Amino acid sequence: MASAQSAGAVAAAIASYNQRVRAHLMRFHSYPAGGGGQRGVARLSFTVSRSGQVTSSRLAGSSGVAVFDAQATSMVRQASPFPPIPDEIKNGSMSFSIPVEFTVR
Repeated sequence: MASAQSAGAVAAAIASYNQRVRAHLMRFHSYPAGGGGQRGVARLSFTVSRSGQVTSSRLAGSSGVAVFDAQATSMVRQASPFPPIPDEIKNGSMSFSIPVEFTVR
């Protein structure tokens, strides 16, 4: 039974870390000046090392608007380093795929 509880604790730690990474990334989100009132969603994929350094990143899905895609990829660079991976999670690195929505507010 202990292993089931620890597996649950690890799952909770992973879910919490996923939320932290997304929240950290979104602190660097802004609607780009060249957006012209358009809307779009760019999908970012990136991998973070235990220390929070980005080891790889790419635009996994284009928004269809070049300035949105550029802004999204810039967000990963600006946000690095991310929070370190918590000790409860034993992975050497973690990969993320996060949609970044652009709308005029």
